[in-house]
Amino acid sequence: MKYAIVIPEGAADAPLAELEGCTPLVAAHTPTMDGLSREGRLGTAVLTPEGRDCTDDVTLMNLLGYDTLRYPLGCAPVEAAGRDLALPPERWATRLSMVTVRNERLVDHRAGGIGQAETAALLKDLAFALHKELGDDVRGMRLVPASGHRAFLIDDAGRSFSSLITHPPTLLLNKPIRKHLPEGEPGELMGSIIRISASCFEGHPVNGARIDAALEPATHLWPWGPGCGIDPAKSIPAFADRYDGLRGLMICSDDVPAGLAKLIGWDLKRVEDDEDYRGKGELAAGALDDYDIVCVHAESPDEAGHRGDLEGKIDALAAIDKHIIAPLADRLEASSRWRLLVAPTHYTNTTTRCHHDAAAPFMMVGDRVEALLREPYTEANAKAADLHIEAGDELMEYFLFGSGIRRRRTKRHAQPRR
Repeated sequence: MKYAIVIPEGAADAPLAELEGCTPLVAAHTPTMDGLSREGRLGTAVLTPEGRDCTDDVTLMNLLGYDTLRYPLGCAPVEAAGRDLALPPERWATRLSMVTVRNERLVDHRAGGIGQAETAALLKDLAFALHKELGDDVRGMRLVPASGHRAFLIDDAGRSFSSLITHPPTLLLNKPIRKHLPEGEPGELMGSIIRISASCFEGHPVNGARIDAALEPATHLWPWGPGCGIDPAKSIPAFADRYDGLRGLMICSDDVPAGLAKLIGWDLKRVEDDEDYRGKGELAAGALDDYDIVCVHAESPDEAGHRGDLEGKIDALAAIDKHIIAPLADRLEASSRWRLLVAPTHYTNTTTRCHHDAAAPFMMVGDRVEALLREPYTEANAKAADLHIEAGDELMEYFLFGSGIRRRRTKRHAQPRR
């Protein structure tokens, strides 16, 4: 049996007036997805458990079959794993994002797409300012650049962030930051870092150059997603151990899916340009010869949604259909037994530019998947279907072994609503 998963991140959206009440998924030219959908099964899955933030690490873990209430890893250690950044067990870290705040409201969670070199320059000066103003309070803390607007705060002094409450910037767009500052221990220290970053970045040469180029400046450094180093042998079971020895491969450009792939024991192939859809599709189709399950992650619909770029989101979905799903489907259909799952892990609303935790629409097709609705793959059709999985981590079990392929081993069962 061969399995493939395509994750068009953030593809799901609300009906938009600009599209006469349609969504980007409806408006996009996706003949392959729609054709497969008519032959397969539509449904929804709750991939953001109650009590968890709708962030990529949480939703993707649930899609891959891991209950994040049972395995609360945190975004920082997951992304650190994706960048091969050593984070020993019991050492705490938080994610850091360069953001743009205007009139006390967060208006851009990625500071206009600031580059890694610019972020590194800002962090270098901020580290000096923090040590000058806070002294021993930040002893043993490191600011480590990652990719683009992303960075990490790593604590080497043994502090615990277990009670730290933070708010992901992707959920704060257009909201006042003072109502969403970090809380708990060491929340006051994190608030000081935000405050000092604002002073340090104001008038900084990096931001001066960005403003001259009509780009958003990085006005603040925002900490979120705390977690401690992960020992996969103790913290999270391998995918193959949970799912009959199936060998998996992740194809992606983003650090979150890369990190999760490493933590669950999958192989990884990085594609540096997320919009290299053709490259991802060719890699995926070829990899089916060597792997039981191949997963392709595409971040571009999510990023377009965060920018409020409706046309960009529609174009991204069409490109994913043509260059990733079509070649995968051709290769799978040459096999005697196969299944394909297409599922974003969350909504990204183009109007609000934020994630939304509504149940994610999915489409699966292939061996022993019974076609019921026979409609194109859209949010509305997925809602109208009969399969609604409330515990989203069970979607993987259903995809791999549902419809009588093997007896389900989990105690909870995803059942169609009647």
